Amino acid sequence: MEMKIDLSALKYNAGVIKKRSGTNLCAVVKCNAYGHGDVICADALEDYAECFAVADKSEAMSLVQSGVKKDVLVLSDVYDGKNYPDNVVFSAFDRNGLDRLSHSGRRFAVKLNTGMNRLGLSCADFKNIAQILDIRKVHSVYSHIYDESAINQQYEAFVCATENILVKKHIFASNYRFTDKEPFDYVRAGLSLYGYGDSGLKKVMKLTAKVLKVSRVSAGENVGYGINVLKEPCDVATIDIGYGDGFKRIEKGEKRSVYISGRRCEVLGQICMDLTMVKVPAGVSPGDEVEIIGDNLSATDVAEEWNTNEYDVLVSLGRARSLRKYVK
Repeated sequence: MEMKIDLSALKYNAGVIKKRSGTNLCAVVKCNAYGHGDVICADALEDYAECFAVADKSEAMSLVQSGVKKDVLVLSDVYDGKNYPDNVVFSAFDRNGLDRLSHSGRRFAVKLNTGMNRLGLSCADFKNIAQILDIRKVHSVYSHIYDESAINQQYEAFVCATENILVKKHIFASNYRFTDKEPFDYVRAGLSLYGYGDSGLKKVMKLTAKVLKVSRVSAGENVGYGINVLKEPCDVATIDIGYGDGFKRIEKGEKRSVYISGRRCEVLGQICMDLTMVKVPAGVSPGDEVEIIGDNLSATDVAEEWNTNEYDVLVSLGRARSLRKYVK
């Protein structure tokens, strides 16, 4: 297998996002940059992003230790009282966290719950607390839109809670494109950075496998684990990717496809840990390239087959045991 990450496409997307949103970019590189490689992607985005966002302190430290100097916003982890570099910015999302961070001497962000009910102080709590906060220590105040249909409601709640408070603010992620409302000081773009969720973007990840063997299998014979009997004879290619690489097993009612020799080809039987069998046209040979995700099969196409979304596809396939090539 081989994974190609197009860093020029990543930079292009960042430029598009900044132009379209009209504000600063907080580049979301959590979960290994959605499978693309957090350290290398952050380095590529150095001249585009005003700050970065990650899930936890281990991800933040990975960036900082690699040389990232810009602020790294920790979205989902609790500050444990240890001494972290100044550009690691933890979020207060409840009263205990706010108290801990307020007395730490560190800069910190405040997360508000505007309706998702995941993390965040209530807007009413924040309005009361804001009057006694040392605003000089507050990196930013932010929330998160959970659905396009909720934008107006959440936006109004956020504005009400933060009006007249002179700190940086952000509420939109890649969903900034669904509204013409003021995006405040940042958009926290994740999915759109990697080429999905908006028009005119470039796909950053391409993953290919290799054909290891091609067999002619007769009607009535089985393919793979379980009972998967062929109704007619066909050529079956075994390729070097499996669920151990994030190519998810087939659930009831689902299917899987790959792209070989100019056409979309059906996966036969159940996906194995390291290998997958595919029905292929005549002429396919060992060593031929197999597109898992790329120009002909996008993460959107794959997500439809997997009954999920592009986020899941990219993060899953980003774990593939493949040779990685970063193209500048």
